[in-house]
Amino acid sequence: MRDADSGELPRLSLAFDGETGVERCVAMVLAAERLGFSRVWFSENPFGRSVVPTLALCAQATERIGLGVGVFTPFSRHPLQIGAEAKALDDLCGGRFAVGIGSGATQAAHFGIEARPTTIMRDAVAILRATLTEKGVDHHGAALSAKGVILSGEPRSAVPVYVAAMGPRAVQLAAELGDGLLISDMCPPNYTRWAVELAATRRTAFDVTQIIPCSVDPDGASARRVAATDIGRTLLMLVDHLSGGFPAVISAIRDYSGIPGREFDAAMAQLRAGKPAADVLDARYVEAYAVAGTPEECVERLRVMRQSGVTEAALLPVGPVGADQLGLLAAAAEKAPTRKER
Repeated sequence: MRDADSGELPRLSLAFDGETGVERCVAMVLAAERLGFSRVWFSENPFGRSVVPTLALCAQATERIGLGVGVFTPFSRHPLQIGAEAKALDDLCGGRFAVGIGSGATQAAHFGIEARPTTIMRDAVAILRATLTEKGVDHHGAALSAKGVILSGEPRSAVPVYVAAMGPRAVQLAAELGDGLLISDMCPPNYTRWAVELAATRRTAFDVTQIIPCSVDPDGASARRVAATDIGRTLLMLVDHLSGGFPAVISAIRDYSGIPGREFDAAMAQLRAGKPAADVLDARYVEAYAVAGTPEECVERLRVMRQSGVTEAALLPVGPVGADQLGLLAAAAEKAPTRKER
């Protein structure tokens, strides 16, 4: 598969949420490896089941494709434990593992933590880095500490650390501390472009991975309806759950979509009333929040992502997307002309 730097497309990867069945994950990862995909990211939902067993199975079943977690948080695991699991998973897959870490800000209230997310992240990444690369950790932080810890095993400096971020301070911190920026789903291209430009004020060479729902089908209209259904469910959940205390997240989702605020709010009201998302959300929502359509249309959407600064598109399959559909997309991406060829 064409590398991101050789044309105008990001590297193609897969993503799965924490509730995807183990059998489907393993089958899709094997298909992605055969098709030349770059990596597979596994999301661990807050207070959901662990993705580590599934990752371990995929590590043993594959030989080349990269594997990553997007993300662990310092509330689901102390950074010492994140580092320990990262080293174990990197052993299992022969050095193909990447670890993503996020602040877990939405979980903080459940643990009685009042520190700022950026304070938590600065401590968490410092401890995680030391756990991976040193023989001991002695970090006295404002939010998290690891004092006088002696580690077993050999240091593992090659495990890249991706930092998830949405707000401006978090994006700058990700550029400062991480090997890459991890952008969540439901972030439109205008947001991504803003985040990449902001990150560049702290660091110029930077990997940008974005997770995005993907629905691909030779029947483009059918693919877009499937995507709209998933977008509606996810948008409504995020808006209703986070609007009270996470303005940066809501701004990233809503204000950068290109959809006027009143129209966006009206659409959310219709979804709350039970109207089908495929009837409520028009093409603008699908273009803002998903890669959807025919294989060729999906390639054009990937091109837009690359132009916004994304170097790796982690496609989150929605609906009936399986190995066959991935193959159609991979073939279309391989055939897509570069700027010089057009």
